[in-house]
Amino acid sequence: MKSASQHWWLQRVSAVVLIPLIGWFSIAVLGQISASYEEVRAWLGHPLNGGLMIVSLFALYWHARFGLQVVAEDYVSSAVKRRWLLLAVNGILLVWIVTAVVAVCTIMGF
Repeated sequence: MKSASQHWWLQRVSAVVLIPLIGWFSIAVLGQISASYEEVRAWLGHPLNGGLMIVSLFALYWHARFGLQVVAEDYVSSAVKRRWLLLAVNGILLVWIVTAVVAVCTIMGF
């Protein structure tokens, strides 16, 4: 298991990484509001946009994983329930990240 200080540090690093990525994502989405489906696919298919999207997804995955782990550890008193909750959360997040990255890679043509 990781030390508490390492966990705290990783949570903060993922938050700092997400700040510019969320800004980029917000501006990018606003720029695509009136675009057609094909235009959005072409935009996401560009290596820079697709790469930033994948980095954003991984940063969001790690941030959510660490944050939900802290919530479970702080608010679920039963060790058995906490363990099952963490397994479920990690499983759901793993399925989400794999699905999202495969979708972006498919659009990018990989």
